[in-house]
Order: sequence, then structure tokens, then C-alpha cells
Amino acid sequence: MQLIAYTFIYFLRQKAGRTPQIISKLFYSFLALLIANNLIGQSNSKVHSTDILHFWEAFDLIVTESDSLKQIAILDSLYLSRASIGLDKIREVRNYQAAEYIELINRYPKFWNSIRPNTLKAPQLETELNKGIRDLQMLYPKLKPADIYFTIGAMRTNGTTQGNKVLIGGELAMGDSNIDLSEFEGRTKAWLENYFATEPIQNLVFLNIHEFVHTQQKAMPQSLLFISFYEGIAEYLAVQVTGKASPVPAINYGKAHPAVKKKFEAEMFEEKLYEWLWSNAPNEFDTRDLAYYIGYAIAEMYHLKSPDKAQALIDLIDLDYSKETKVLQMIDQSGFFEKKILKQDTLSSLKDPEKYLGQYIYLKGELKQGDKFQLLGVAVDSSFLAVESSDYIAGGILLKIEPEAADDNEASSLDAEYRLVSLFTGANAKAYPLKPN
Repeated sequence: MQLIAYTFIYFLRQKAGRTPQIISKLFYSFLALLIANNLIGQSNSKVHSTDILHFWEAFDLIVTESDSLKQIAILDSLYLSRASIGLDKIREVRNYQAAEYIELINRYPKFWNSIRPNTLKAPQLETELNKGIRDLQMLYPKLKPADIYFTIGAMRTNGTTQGNKVLIGGELAMGDSNIDLSEFEGRTKAWLENYFATEPIQNLVFLNIHEFVHTQQKAMPQSLLFISFYEGIAEYLAVQVTGKASPVPAINYGKAHPAVKKKFEAEMFEEKLYEWLWSNAPNEFDTRDLAYYIGYAIAEMYHLKSPDKAQALIDLIDLDYSKETKVLQMIDQSGFFEKKILKQDTLSSLKDPEKYLGQYIYLKGELKQGDKFQLLGVAVDSSFLAVESSDYIAGGILLKIEPEAADDNEASSLDAEYRLVSLFTGANAKAYPLKPN
């Protein structure tokens, strides 16, 4: 490409007698070509699939051996000890143990033999997967690179991530409606039947986009509401990139059953994570992963209501879940829930403002430590304060703020959180000392 660039510059010099308009058009066309080439080069990801081959090599010997200790030794020598970094990471994330693999191999031989041909298709998917990643980069230009690892796990995830690695569980992600599930029972069988009926192997690009978005997002949050939003954003972006509907059954179920949203509103601040996603735990709707619908619907409504649709998608990916007020504001802006989460009191109705000393506040606008701001309202549900810069207040409440971590003269980020350290009220500017936390 560098040689082509020099050749083109030489060509422009030779044709300098042409009109400036023609030269300008030629230059910008070539510049666009350079940018496009650079983007394609940046967005290609390496697809690793050697773990798939190593697993089946071990499998063929394991099924000929009846001693479980010898089976574990085979698995270790031919599969686990030869692991790619992707296999090591998916085992770490899902806590997969050698004995767990052996139990699954021994209990479900028909399943393994039926899924095997599909998993061996992994090396053929690199071109298709990379096209999806390039399409994602069109919506999210600052896409960071990540490698993709096809592995065989112990049937607890079809895909996950760690850092800049997309980790695919081929024993689930590469299934289809023809997989033999006759050896399974109960809720596990019902879940697998529903999942494989969606033809997951046909949706590998979609799954990869979902997981790739996770590699771009900030650290995963811990609360049910925020995790739901985190997962829903990745699912919604996959829909936007591929142009295909989500294959997750919970999405359509939630849209058709308003009771799901009502139930979630009542429980979204409770510790009921595994009742809403990532498990087969029973619920009144008999549908798993309904939190995906909640997060998806919030992301969708936020995007559709945003005047700048392209920027809205970028903002969804870039959301920092450690900034609680920022996340809740975005959720409120979507209008998904019947009532806003951040309920704002007016200044005149605020009682005992000093009780908020020591709390964190969210500020809009560039500022420096020691600036004064007018207290406009209190986000009652989260104990965060909403404030706005002001130079003069007559008979109102002034507050002094201090960045969580900043030097005295350091300008602070618009998205930073600040701690309220003192209040001044009325004409006499009565000062309230900072109360200990």
C-alpha cells in the first residue's frame, strides 16, 4: 500500500496541469481507499479452532477406556494440556473441571457423536465471521481487535469473553435441530430442545457479534438491572449489525407478555440474578434468560428515541457501568419502565439537605475542584444529586464539590463522580461541615 501511495503522488505531480477540481477528486477518492483498506486490516480477527481437533482426538480414546482415572489422564494429555489460551480462559470463566468433561462424555455419547460434524466446520467460518466484525466496525469505528477461539466446553455456555478474547463453546453454539438429545431429561432436555430448535450454528455470526461487543464494553456490572442492560446492548447491536432478529426466545416472549416487565420492575433491585438469566432456574413464565429481553428493549427504545442514531449506538457500547447515575439516566431516557428510576425533588421541597453530605453527585460541564454549584434536585432512589453550574444564587442552596480523585488544579471529566463536601444556604452562607461516612 505504501508503494501504491508513492506511485499515486508521482501521478498527481505529472498531471499537475489538470484542473484543481479533478486533482481534488482524485486525491479524496484515493484517501477513501486508503482508509477503507486500513479499516479492513484492523477489523480482521484470527479464528482459532485447534482445540476442537484436540478434543475429538481425546474423545476417540476416552470412549474406549472404562477406568475414569485413565479417562481423565487421556483428556488431560490430549486436550487440556494442549489448550489454547482461549480454552484456558473459558475453563477459568466457567470453572470447567476435567471430571465434568468425563461425566458428560460417558453419559451422553449419542449427543457427542451427533454434534461432532458440526464442530469440525469451525475452520471454515473465518471469512464469514470477519465480515460480521467489519460490519460492526462500520457502526462502531473505534472497534478494538479481539481473537476468536472455538473450544469444546462442559455445556454451560455457548459463548463468553475475557478481555480481548471471544470464547465460543462449540458443543452448544454449533448445534442444530438434528442433534440427538434423547439421553437428556427434565428441564435440561427442554432447554436444549428449545435452544437447538433455533439452529444456533446458523447464527454463529450473530453470536460472535454479541460477544465481540462485550470485548468493547466497560467492565461487566454486578446488579441485575445493569447486567440486563449490558447483555441487552450486545444483543441489540448484533441485530443492528446482521439485520436479523435475535434468536434468543426470551426476546419475543417478553415482547408478547407485558407481565415480564411488570415482574422485573418489582425485582430489579433484588438479588435474583439467576432467576432472570444464565440458568435453567424455574420461573412463572417457563422461559429462561428473560433479562435479555429487558436489556434489549431498553437499548432499542433508547436508540429509537435518540435524534442521532449512529451516536446512540456508540454511547450504548461506551457506557460506563461504574457511573450509576449515568446508566440510570440512560435507562430513564429510554422510557421503557412505567416510572422513572431517578425521581427528582425540586429545590423548594428538599428537606435537610445536609444529610446528603458525603454522597456522590453527577455533574454536567467542565469544572475544577472548589467550584460552586446550585443544588437542583435529589435523585431519591439512588441518593445521587443532580446539579448545575451557577455563579449567583439568591436565597438558594449552594454546595461545594470535590472530585473523587483529582489534583487541585486539574480539570475533571464530564463523566466524573464527585463527593459533596459542604453546603451554604441563604444570604449568610451558613456552612455545614462534612459529616463522616
